[in-house]
Amino acid sequence: MSRRGTYPGDMFARVVKAETEYKRGRIHFIPSGYEFGTESAFNRNGIELPARPDADGQMARLNFKEAASNCEAAELWQGVYPVFVRNGKRQYWVPKSKCIKCKYYSKRRHGKPFASCDHLVNIRSAEPDALVKVKGMVGDAITKAKEMVGERR
Repeated sequence: MSRRGTYPGDMFARVVKAETEYKRGRIHFIPSGYEFGTESAFNRNGIELPARPDADGQMARLNFKEAASNCEAAELWQGVYPVFVRNGKRQYWVPKSKCIKCKYYSKRRHGKPFASCDHLVNIRSAEPDALVKVKGMVGDAITKAKEMVGERR
């Protein structure tokens, strides 16, 4: 039985890797996206998933036929694809076939094992490095632990 990934050091390494990829503009494709439409979608078990309004008030339904990405480039997709707000950011559900033809799309290459978005790199370049974020998270956790221990005494 493997114990890989069960130690705190492994956890922090995964967090640093994820934060580094985030800052370098990694594109995550979700298996199903949204498209404009008022009719309900049905999953493979026959469960009805009704259409819902997006952030601009237009009705959007799930599209199980094509993978999609969450893109923050409003100047490209405003009114073309549904937009939802997540973590205070407007994210457009862009089909994968359109995303890979975008002017900001950057293929994976040597030294970067994932496709990325140059627009996201520009947006996220002002954010702190991954190691700084992890050190802040650990510091906050230690402070909270000390408060909890102090309350018990």
